[in-house]
Amino acid sequence: MSRDVSQFLQQAEAVISELTDEIRAEIEAAERQASENVSRFFELREEAKQAEDRTKLLRAELERLPSEHRKAVLESDHTGEQHLTGRYKAVKSELVALRAKAPEIEREMRRLCPRQSLPDGWHRHDPYLYQQARVAKSVAESTRPLYKLRTRLTDALDKALAPLEGAQQRRASVLEGLAAEARSDARQKRQRAVSAKRLAPKGGVQ
Repeated sequence: MSRDVSQFLQQAEAVISELTDEIRAEIEAAERQASENVSRFFELREEAKQAEDRTKLLRAELERLPSEHRKAVLESDHTGEQHLTGRYKAVKSELVALRAKAPEIEREMRRLCPRQSLPDGWHRHDPYLYQQARVAKSVAESTRPLYKLRTRLTDALDKALAPLEGAQQRRASVLEGLAAEARSDARQKRQRAVSAKRLAPKGGVQ
C-alpha cells in the first residue's frame, strides 16, 4: 500500500472517530432531554390534579360562605363578617388564578407530548413513546452525516487504490504471460524429445 493511501486512511480514521464522538454526545443529550421531558410531564400531570382538587374544595367553600356570612350578620358578629368577606374575596381570587393556570399546564403537557391515545386524555405510556420517537429521530439525523462521509471516503479510497490495482493487474498479467510462455516451451521440448525418440534407429545389426 502506498504512503499516500496509508496517510489517507489515518486521516479518515481520525475524522470518523471525531464525528462518532460528536454523534454519541448528541444522542446522549437527546436521551437526557427525553428523560427530563417525561419527568416534567408527570410533574405537570400531578400539578393539574392538585389544581383540580383544590378548585373543587374552593368551590365548595365558596358555596358555604354566603350562608355563613348571613349567619354572622344576624348574630351581629362584625368580626366574623369581616373575616368571611375577606375569605370570600381570597377564595374568588385563588379560583381565578387556578382557572388561568389550568390551560397553561395543559399547553405545557401538550408540548411535551402532543399525542393522546385515549379519547379523554393521555395514557401513561404516551409521553415515553413520544419522547423515544424524538430520540430515534435525533439518532437518524445525527448519524446521517456519518453515512454520507462513509460513502465519500469509500469513493475517495477507490480512486486512491485504482492505480495500485491497475499496477497489480499488470504485474499479474505479465506473470501469467511468463508462466504461459514457460509452459509452452516445456511442451515444445517434450514434443521434440518424443519426435527424436521415434526417429532414432532401432538397436542391433541387420
